[in-house]
Amino acid sequence: MAIVLNKAAVDRAKYLIEAGEVTSFDSDWNEEKPTPTEVEQFLEAHDMEEYGEWFLGKNDQFDNEVKEHYEYPYGDLREVQRCALVHSHAQAEKRGDKEIAHIIKELIEIIDERK
Repeated sequence: MAIVLNKAAVDRAKYLIEAGEVTSFDSDWNEEKPTPTEVEQFLEAHDMEEYGEWFLGKNDQFDNEVKEHYEYPYGDLREVQRCALVHSHAQAEKRGDKEIAHIIKELIEIIDERK
């Protein structure tokens, strides 16, 4: 299983952070993440490529037309969530996905600098 950096998602995350589309209060990602219903509603209105732009990693073990292809969320399908980045950073560190962990750390630093 190889997880590769999703460059389109990195660019989108940076754009959203610069535009102020970010929630930076510390909360629990498990409480903030989209529900299965919210994900399905998003997918009814958007294609899988747009869905994938909310995830900083791509898992080549799965086809890009399934949700499992996308890993390391950075937001709730509406805005960047700092808690999502913290959660994804911990997961990337744990799994040894160093490039992704490094990018996530950079995104958190950008958010923290803008406070």
